[in-house]
Amino acid sequence: MQSVADITLLRPSDIVIEYRDQVARIPRGQTARYAIAVINNSSFALQSSGSHRAYVTYRWLTGNGQEHSLQNPHIPLRTAIAPGQRSVAEFDVVAPDKSGKYLLKVIMGIDDGPDLESGGQAPLHYNVTVD
Repeated sequence: MQSVADITLLRPSDIVIEYRDQVARIPRGQTARYAIAVINNSSFALQSSGSHRAYVTYRWLTGNGQEHSLQNPHIPLRTAIAPGQRSVAEFDVVAPDKSGKYLLKVIMGIDDGPDLESGGQAPLHYNVTVD
């Protein structure tokens, strides 16, 4: 089976993410578990380890659309996803330290490459209130 390490161009639009478990309210600075469905419509495996592993990352956006200054971690997939397969990816997010209404933007990427949104993957957006 080929992996993304074997290719020069992965079509990020072939990797689809869909909404699953979400949290609408999170206490300031606390952690909450989210889950997304990942559908691998490419002909390459999404790796969970190694130098070209696939990851989930998130960004907090403030009410005026500006990115919050929290670090955007690269959370590797827990298991590889073969071509044509679907899997659920769970990951933890850390809420900002300031209360308010935020937009949580979730995207995927490949280590040593760009995030998949820049190549055409649609990100997920969650409305979250931080108490």
